[in-house]
Amino acid sequence: MENCNIDELITRFLASEVTLEELERLDQWLMEDENHLRHFFKCKNLYDAIHPAFSLEDIDEKKAYRKIEGVQNRNRKILHWKSIAAVAIVLFSVALSIFYFSRVNDESLQMRIVKADSSKQTERLVLELASGKKIMLDEPGVSEITDNNITVARVEKNAMNYMLQGSERNEEIYHQLRVPRGEEFFLTLSDGTKIWVNADTEVRFPVKFVGNERKIFIKGEAFLEVAKDSVMPFKVVMPNNEVVVLGTSFDVKAYPDEKEDQVTLVSGNISVQSSVTAQNLLLSPGEQVIVDKMNGKMEKRIVDTDLYCSWREGKFIFKSSSLEYILNTLARMYDMNICWQDESLKEVSFSGEIKRYDQIDKLLKMIGLTDDVKFLIQGKNIIVSNP
Repeated sequence: MENCNIDELITRFLASEVTLEELERLDQWLMEDENHLRHFFKCKNLYDAIHPAFSLEDIDEKKAYRKIEGVQNRNRKILHWKSIAAVAIVLFSVALSIFYFSRVNDESLQMRIVKADSSKQTERLVLELASGKKIMLDEPGVSEITDNNITVARVEKNAMNYMLQGSERNEEIYHQLRVPRGEEFFLTLSDGTKIWVNADTEVRFPVKFVGNERKIFIKGEAFLEVAKDSVMPFKVVMPNNEVVVLGTSFDVKAYPDEKEDQVTLVSGNISVQSSVTAQNLLLSPGEQVIVDKMNGKMEKRIVDTDLYCSWREGKFIFKSSSLEYILNTLARMYDMNICWQDESLKEVSFSGEIKRYDQIDKLLKMIGLTDDVKFLIQGKNIIVSNP
């Protein structure tokens, strides 16, 4: 095969534009000669320099060469993305799982990944005032929040800062923030407490804390850095549990459609109480409590907090996580629906760390580096099936 032709084929492969026939040709060419593999990496490095958004990190060429001799060891249930990324790009057997884009030829249905438009939202980023008035925070020109002719908060892009704690206003007036699927929001309360609000989450909070405690209500997931105040303890009320804290950093996750709630402590000390059984558990940094919504049973365990709090830094970290857990997480982040063609695939486990890209199809490509699963995106639906 002439160099000009193979260079064009490699470029089409890296751009996800190859057909199945072209993939087979590329695979055969790579296996013919070790020099072909070296040439491939030269082309890939040039492509990555021009298209950095499509670069696979930490590619190890030595691993790629060794992997050619051990293709048989592919049927694994746990995927370590950084290791596989080092070899997958040169193997048809694995690359087929990533770039199975093929077109429909002779009206035969083939797997195809269609980019989802994550910018289209079915819901809005809304702040509801005590009067019932709703303010669309995602509309251009919204720079401040006024309640009863008093400016209570400043608004920036995906962020809002309340500033009434030192004022003479002594009535406790609540606002409610609704963050839709596919969005995140940063909220600073009047006492200085910082809240990273995840997708599909509601937070109800007072404009100014009054009395002997600070209380907010959360449905969904949020990470909090609570301002210290030894006089006014801070309480987070979820539908089934309550967290009490004086000053700390922690993540709460209480989505209505999940069987369990979880609270993960990063720093400080908190107590978690079940609303069902009134059982109370004290947490130390690095501990997590899981609460069964049906019976209120609480289980405390030691965890790597990065696995549960990294979302606020724009990345996903999974460790032997089920595919169901991973896809449910991504579905909220990107406002998608999951359709399972085989329920057993929910239990397939994966491990890895990936950055949050603008388009969900790039994340699915990383997960699809294994032969265990295939993805098809149709509008807002992700169809999960066997390879």
